[in-house]
Amino acid sequence: MAAIDYSDATPDVAFTYTRLGQQATVTDATGTREFAYSATTLDLISETLPAALYGGKTLTRTRDALGRFVIGLATVSRALAGLAPTSA
Repeated sequence: MAAIDYSDATPDVAFTYTRLGQQATVTDATGTREFAYSATTLDLISETLPAALYGGKTLTRTRDALGRFVIGLATVSRALAGLAPTSA
C-alpha cells in the first residue's frame, strides 16, 4: 500500500518501503515517521518521530543476549506480559 486517500477532509497518509518490503516511512497529518532496520536480523531497530509533535525524537529498540527486547535498563520478558516464561 503506497497511500491512503480519504474522500473527506481527513489528511492523506503515504507510505514508503525498503527494497525488502519493510516500511521505511509513514507520512500523515503529524509529519513523517522514519523506520530503520538491522542489516543482519532485519528487525526494526529505531523509529524517528515527527519533529512537529515530538521534536524528531528517536525510539530505539535493542535486544539482550537472549533476544529479548530491552527498554532502558529493564528487560521485557514474557512474564511481564502475563505469559509463562520460557527457557532459552
